[in-house]
Amino acid sequence: MLQHFQFEVFGNLRNKIYFHGKLIGKILVKFISANKLYR
Repeated sequence: MLQHFQFEVFGNLRNKIYFHGKLIGKILVKFISANKLYR
């Protein structure tokens, strides 16, 4: 039971990290592109 609960929490955490990672990645790409345009 406890193992299953830990797995659920870990899965949710991984999904959140993956989602936020994609979001941060998009923002970084935009930021880097903007910097290249200004230079």
